[in-house]
Amino acid sequence: MRTLTWLAALALLPAVIFCKWVAFPLSNQLRGFRFSPMGYSIAHPFLFSYGACAALLIVIWAIAFQFKAARVLCLTGIALLALAVTTLMQVAFYDPTLLKRLADEATQVQLATYFLVQYLPPNPWIEPARWRFLTFDSLAERIWSAWYFLSFGWYAALAAGVVTLSSGCALSSSRQRNRMLILGAMVLAGVFAILSWSHIRARMALDRGAYALSTGRSQQALEDYRRAMRLDGWNQLNPDIYARIGEIESSAGKQNSFEYRVYHAESLVSQNDYPSAIAEYRQLAANHDSPRWIPARESELWTTYGQNLLNTGATGAAVAAFENALSIDPNNWLAALCLSRGYFLSGRYQQTIDLSTRLLEQLSDPQFRANLLCDLGDAQTRLGNLAAAHVAYRRAWSIDEKLARRTLTSLVGP
Repeated sequence: MRTLTWLAALALLPAVIFCKWVAFPLSNQLRGFRFSPMGYSIAHPFLFSYGACAALLIVIWAIAFQFKAARVLCLTGIALLALAVTTLMQVAFYDPTLLKRLADEATQVQLATYFLVQYLPPNPWIEPARWRFLTFDSLAERIWSAWYFLSFGWYAALAAGVVTLSSGCALSSSRQRNRMLILGAMVLAGVFAILSWSHIRARMALDRGAYALSTGRSQQALEDYRRAMRLDGWNQLNPDIYARIGEIESSAGKQNSFEYRVYHAESLVSQNDYPSAIAEYRQLAANHDSPRWIPARESELWTTYGQNLLNTGATGAAVAAFENALSIDPNNWLAALCLSRGYFLSGRYQQTIDLSTRLLEQLSDPQFRANLLCDLGDAQTRLGNLAAAHVAYRRAWSIDEKLARRTLTSLVGP
C-alpha cells in the first residue's frame, strides 16, 4: 500500500506542475507552474504557483501516509481541496482580466464557426452544434463558466485532495473523522464565501439599481451601478454597465461623461453604424484614463464591421477592417482568422501563407489550426506549390480529422 501511495504521488506531481490548470479556448495554456494566485499576467516565481503548492501538499501526503499520521493526512487533504476551490473562485471572481480573456476567446470560437461555414469550402459532413455561449451574470453562471475552462492539472489536484482526505479518514477514529469532515466543510465554505462575497454584493447592487431605475430614482440607480463596479472587477470590464449609467446621464442632460460616450457608441452599434461607433471608441482610447477594455472593444467592432463588408462583397475594405482589428488587439484571433481568409479571397496568397504560418505558432485549438492550414493549402495551390499544399492539407487532417474532412477533397487533386 505504501508503494502504491508513492507511485500515485509520483504520477500526480508532474500532473499538477506541468499540466494545464486553465485551458484557453484558442491560445496559450495556463500550466500549474505558471498559474499564480497573483494573476496569470503577472511575472511570478515558480514557488508561488498553484502547481508548486499542490506538489508540496502531495509530498506531505505521501510522507504522512508512511507514518500513518491520520490528522496530517486529513489536514493535507483539506488544504488540497481548498486549493482547488480557490483556483475555481479565482477564475470566477477575483481575476476578472483572466476571465475576460477566457470569455472573449470562447466567444471567438463560436463566431468563427459561423464565419467558416460561409467562407471556407463546405464540409461534406454536418458539423455538430457548438457549446452554448457562456454567461457570467449570476453566481451560479460565473462558477459554471469558470469551471468550463479548468483543465487536467486542476482535476489532478482535486483528485489528490479527495484521496488524501479519504485516506486520513480511513485511519482515523470515528470521532476524529467527524471532526475533520466538519472542519473541511467549514474551510471550503469559508473559502467560497470570502471569495464570492464581493460578487454577491455587486449582484445585489445591480438588482437594486435596476429596481431604483424602474421606480424613477435615477440618482439612486447611478449610485448602485457604480457601487457594483467597485465591488466586482468584472463589471468594470462590461460595456453594458457603462452604457446603463450613460443612458441615465443622457436622460438628465449630461452628455460629456465617459459613460455617456460609451452609451452613445453602443447605441450606434445597435443601429449598425459601425464606423461612427469605432470613431467614438477610438477617441475614448486616446484618453489615457480610459479603461483597458476600450481597445479590445474597438477591435471587436472592426471585426464585425469587416464581416459585414465581406458579406456585401467589399473584400478590400473588409481586409482593411480586419487589419485594423488585429493591429489594435493582437489577441483577437477571430479577426486573424477572418483576415487570413480575406487575403485569400482578395488574391493576396503570399500574405495568406505568411499570416497563417505565424498564427499556427500561437494557437492551440485544433479546429482553428486545421482551418488555418486549409487556408494555407488553398493559397499554396493557387501559387502552384502543390507539394506544399498537400503537406498543409494533410497536417489539417491529422490535427482535426473530425471537422477538417474538407481537406480530403483537396488531397485527391494533382
